[in-house]
Amino acid sequence: MSTYRKIHGRSIQSVTTDPSESVAEGQLWYNSSSDTFKTVVASSGAWRSSAPLLVARDAAGSAGTQTTATIFGGNINPGNTSATDEYNGNGFSSGGALNTARRQTSGCGLQTAALCVGGYTTANAANVEEYNGTSWSEQNDIPGVYRNGSTFGTQTAALYVGGYSAPVPNSTSIQIYDGTNWTTSPATLGTGGNAISSTGTSTAGLVFGGSNRLNLTEEWNGSAMSTGGNLTTSKYDRGSANQAPSENAMSAGGGIPAQTTVENYDGTSWSTLPSLAVATNSLKGAGTATSAMMMGGGPGAGPVFNTSTEFDKTAIITTAAAWASGANYPATIQDAAGSGPVTAAAIYGGYTSTYTNATNEYDGTSYSGGGNMNTGRACYQTGSGSQTAALQASGYATSAHTNSSEEYNGTSWSEGNNLTYSRYGAVGGGVQTSSLIIGGAGGPSPSSPNAALDKTEEYDGTSWTAGGDLPAAQAGGSGFSGTSSSSAIIAGFSPPNTVTLSYNGSSWTDVGHSLVQAVSTPAGGSQQGTSTAAVIAGGLTPAPAHTTFAQQYNGTSWVSAPSMSTARRGGAAAGTAASCLAVGGESPQKNNTEEFTGETSALNVKTLTQS
Repeated sequence: MSTYRKIHGRSIQSVTTDPSESVAEGQLWYNSSSDTFKTVVASSGAWRSSAPLLVARDAAGSAGTQTTATIFGGNINPGNTSATDEYNGNGFSSGGALNTARRQTSGCGLQTAALCVGGYTTANAANVEEYNGTSWSEQNDIPGVYRNGSTFGTQTAALYVGGYSAPVPNSTSIQIYDGTNWTTSPATLGTGGNAISSTGTSTAGLVFGGSNRLNLTEEWNGSAMSTGGNLTTSKYDRGSANQAPSENAMSAGGGIPAQTTVENYDGTSWSTLPSLAVATNSLKGAGTATSAMMMGGGPGAGPVFNTSTEFDKTAIITTAAAWASGANYPATIQDAAGSGPVTAAAIYGGYTSTYTNATNEYDGTSYSGGGNMNTGRACYQTGSGSQTAALQASGYATSAHTNSSEEYNGTSWSEGNNLTYSRYGAVGGGVQTSSLIIGGAGGPSPSSPNAALDKTEEYDGTSWTAGGDLPAAQAGGSGFSGTSSSSAIIAGFSPPNTVTLSYNGSSWTDVGHSLVQAVSTPAGGSQQGTSTAAVIAGGLTPAPAHTTFAQQYNGTSWVSAPSMSTARRGGAAAGTAASCLAVGGESPQKNNTEEFTGETSALNVKTLTQS
């Protein structure tokens, strides 16, 4: 697989832990702790009712996160309020009152460090107040008098944009706050507006929607505005998750009449999210686009709401498939066999400079010695079962192929009953008490002792019996997967080395699913796979050449998988399609182990607190 060093120039972030917030569909990152590439392939979200506000209102200011939200000021119809409501993840409580009651105000920051700017009292106001979590204090006024503008940033580094400033109904001005003083930026909005929405920081902000702007988006880079992607709907007085970054913003509700539409910005374009349950205008938000709170608002005229609602977006994070280096095998070896999963595998037999009877057990980290087989053997012997209940059959012992089999109990090997046919270059699999051996070379005729076989034999834990014949004699197969003698697939075998056959317990069928690349005598894969989930790695291609190529089967088709680091054939295989091994192989003989981990997806689920 590609390394981070190779691809970091493509703006792929390197992190030590996966992001838990603000992950957007299509986002890709490299986790340096696990040495894996990950992406969000899909996401979903839902709204749920939360606790009621203490004071029903619209056109208020807001700040904070989903679980520490605050709403202040606003229109209570009739009149204005100075009330502050604070949310703790379960319900609202009263906070300190604004010094000046107002509506059509704007806010940003956190519950314990909030900023309230402008608004309407009996006229447009220039008032600025800061909140410390307990009380509000008056600060230096904003230049000019404004209502219905929008504020983003923090208490000590904020911007106020647009608004109604008589006689200008749709201001283009940008006012910058440093925690003490305001300055008017030489930069302006491209299109002026009021009842607009915003989010982000003082150096990376987003301004969207509004009267006279409707579907427009502008991006702030710390010194200037530039045009962003248009919203999918045209409206003003939208709610905004005001802690969201500019590249993952949320717009909720808004419009006259009020709408339920919710949209998400990914840094380039807007797309729809699950809608609000109730059409709401002039609502106020807190949190992020993945963990949001919307509060208050109204239908667009008349009553005001005391409702709040929370949104949580669940990302499906996918980890890319990859091979990684495992522990070295105790010997350079080829043509060994394997049983069990990656974290509890048995690798046995094979050829070093002689036919070995050694067994080594792998725990996912290191090898340790197990019990020796009664007879050393190699040349494409078969293995099945687990580390503590393995079955070995066929192969070459000294200078001739054999019909013997052995069983392993995790400590020692014992002789099993003989196969009907001596053979090598066969494939096999299943469990110790329900296994198959298929094809191979070992013709029964003395005149052709190495002829390919079409014979299948089934093992029931005691004896071997005849199973269904292959459509044609086959040897040097490229893979087996199955959990028993009644469910299996084989792939490759004799030319054209691409055919996939399925076994139903009595007969073989060509399922019409060709390998991506023709290959024989594999070097690893999913010996413990299923008939619908398999991996074949390495082997001999028709060139002929040893290959690093790997391919996966999903029950419908074969697809390319990440390649191994080492080209090889005749390696031992163990594990499943999701996690498997390639051990040893040739040419020349090798002792390295490679571990395959298939693509995985997991929900990045946020724990919810129900009010």
